[in-house]
Amino acid sequence: MEIVDLTVPIGEDTLSPPSVNLQLELTSYHRGPGFWQASKVEMLLHTGSHVDFLRHVQEDGETAG
Repeated sequence: MEIVDLTVPIGEDTLSPPSVNLQLELTSYHRGPGFWQASKVEMLLHTGSHVDFLRHVQEDGETAG
């Protein structure tokens, strides 16, 4: 068996599917003194590459769940 990695990079320029067309948002939070930082990522779960199951094209097609 051969596994082919079709992953695409996900970043601030990544758009969600055309049906929604939202951009991924990264927000960083800083508080001092010190170097405390937290980051928030907002994106649709459908963003990026994924394995296509038959359900995408057939009403009774296979799904992951």
